[in-house]
Amino acid sequence: MNYELLIDSYKKKGNITLIDKKNKKSYITYVKDFEDGGITNDFDGGINFQPVSYYSEMEMEYMIGFFNPYQLKNHVASAQFINSVPKYIENKSKVENLAKTLTETDNPVLMLIKLKN
Repeated sequence: MNYELLIDSYKKKGNITLIDKKNKKSYITYVKDFEDGGITNDFDGGINFQPVSYYSEMEMEYMIGFFNPYQLKNHVASAQFINSVPKYIENKSKVENLAKTLTETDNPVLMLIKLKN
């Protein structure tokens, strides 16, 4: 594994830090409120990403998070989502379709984020 994942919070304000073990550089993102979901998802407007773990496989590295279906359904119905203009606007409808296929009592949904090389 090339990275170390650190998640820290104090008084509901936090940060998520990835430390590159090879070159000793760190990459940090500040999180306004972990209860609000973590890192803003500006790719498809979907639910914010809160990593819970990190792993590598076949020289690829990933961060893992999850959310409950009711959280996505609430998010898709929110003004924040409706008014969002994500980087990949064509994927916004895929988020809406995913929310439609889920029931509130389904199992949690896994988010797998591939880190750039």
